[in-house]
Amino acid sequence: MHDLPIEATLPLDPKLVYPVCIAGRRAAPPEDCGGPHAFMATRFEYTLIGESRSRQEFEDLLGDEMDDEEWAILRHYHPDRFNRRAVNRRLAALAAPSQERRVP
Repeated sequence: MHDLPIEATLPLDPKLVYPVCIAGRRAAPPEDCGGPHAFMATRFEYTLIGESRSRQEFEDLLGDEMDDEEWAILRHYHPDRFNRRAVNRRLAALAAPSQERRVP
């Protein structure tokens, strides 16, 4: 569930690409985590993955093993981090095809 408050309605700036993210907090749950409730129940483990220096350190802390692909994806993930610039790069990439269609 997301709260998206509308603070103001401003005229469009033709120099900008829309939509744009102006703020955020925390990362989205990773793919195949079991859904929001499962993610929240295991959020601490994801924090440990993001703070671990090595796969072995994480596995030693939790006594849990993961395959190479899962480790490669999750080793750069931290549930408390939010990268607004990365989100805006993705939004701009998604908007690019629709922006091109609108150009006369």
